Amino acid sequence: MDIKRLQHLRLAVEVGSISAAAATLGISQPALTKSIRILEAELGVALLERRARGVVPTIFGDALLRRAAPVGVLLADALREIEALRGGPPEAAAIGAGPTWLRAKLPDAIAAAIAADPGVRIRLQAGYDEALLRALRAGTLDAVVAELPPAEEAADLALLSLGEDDFVVACRRGHPLLGGAVPPEKLLVFPWVLPPRPSRARARLGALFVARGLMPPEPALETESTDMLLRVIAGSDALAFQVRSALEAPDAAGLATLDAPALAATRCTGIILRRDGWLPPAARAVLARLAESCGVSMPIGYEKAGKS
Repeated sequence: MDIKRLQHLRLAVEVGSISAAAATLGISQPALTKSIRILEAELGVALLERRARGVVPTIFGDALLRRAAPVGVLLADALREIEALRGGPPEAAAIGAGPTWLRAKLPDAIAAAIAADPGVRIRLQAGYDEALLRALRAGTLDAVVAELPPAEEAADLALLSLGEDDFVVACRRGHPLLGGAVPPEKLLVFPWVLPPRPSRARARLGALFVARGLMPPEPALETESTDMLLRVIAGSDALAFQVRSALEAPDAAGLATLDAPALAATRCTGIILRRDGWLPPAARAVLARLAESCGVSMPIGYEKAGKS
């Protein structure tokens, strides 16, 4: 069984779409479809069920992924490490990052790694936590820099905290709600700009409203782009649930934060790796520089032993 075909199947199931999985892998949709069909032919069973809104695993596909996919990812890591030990060509590093990290610290860490070794190869994938973690577990990413998942959801992952960040309700300067504490029901009078589901920030905001007996806001705009989000709230009365650090960038100079104690929340962010996974040297160089910029040292052996 070809390990890559197993990884193709896993990613297609994770994202629920052949086209989205192909885009993540950087291959064409027909090529991915062919890869999965070859795997189905080898096993003599259908592994995917095609539906109008995407794909889901059949009972055979589910059994295969539950039993074999994690082994396939570990084996792929072993083969990559062996190739590196043999002195093969430098392995490209695939790093996923949440929106806040794309705007601060990570670009500097990547620039420093390239300056130190112009031969490094890095692929950076932007996204939100859940999608990035799916790609990490599927083996298409080597590391993720984003909000850390709860420990009970991360038994197969190694987590290194780089710090905490507070959530705030962001708005334009001169917004009608500025000037005093705002109860949550008043926040629902105004439009919202939010990241798409199922991001942790979106889920956290919804939970805070529900805890107070209120329905969460339905966004006027959903976007994965922090730049777009900031521009829209700067030019309207829309609100956003953002981490404070995102408002410290120069392009957020025209924004303010509301006094909304009911929506107070904090998140822990950092580096996420597959436990017992292998990191290409390029990824190790970037992450070590990133950790250093946050005042954190990567533990010796962290990138191999999965120490948390």
